[in-house]
Amino acid sequence: MNILLLQWKVKLPPQKEVVTSDELMAHLGDCILSIRPQEQSEGLQLNFQQNVNDTMMVLPKLATGLDVNVRFTGVSDFEYTPECIVFDLLNVPLYHGWLVDPPGLWGPTPAVKEGELSVFFRNNHFSTMIKHKGHLYLLVTDQGFLQEEAVVWESLHTVDGDSCFCDTHFHLSPALGSAAAQPLPIAV
Repeated sequence: MNILLLQWKVKLPPQKEVVTSDELMAHLGDCILSIRPQEQSEGLQLNFQQNVNDTMMVLPKLATGLDVNVRFTGVSDFEYTPECIVFDLLNVPLYHGWLVDPPGLWGPTPAVKEGELSVFFRNNHFSTMIKHKGHLYLLVTDQGFLQEEAVVWESLHTVDGDSCFCDTHFHLSPALGSAAAQPLPIAV
């Protein structure tokens, strides 16, 4: 959804502070239903309609997570599952870093196009990713940074959590206090 919002394919009402997962799924469903196939042949039309139907069946799973299985042959190689159709249908590139060589994290760098918004699958989480001036960045979505207006992107250059945070123009954000970088406690 973040990619669709950043591409202006989905718009939320102005000044909306809270969006429920049901509302997000409704917006996503509308976006999917608005897609038209590029090919007009009857066979491709039927295949496209089946993909739309399969995607609509997957939508309820999006609120809790998707099952995707990486293939270790390339950063954009995934085992076919109905869940992957969502990305294909919306024309959203999906990448992972599960490669033995080169050490996974840097594997996506050459594959991702400059300025491309994509999804990066890591640690069973999906993150919005962009390549800017040859470097990969993840959209910061942690609530711990909610009040940090200068924090929009996190550099993706290490696996040990030693990240740099940037603003909307990819300029380094001022040093953050350790409290801002800590995740919020989970209420039980």
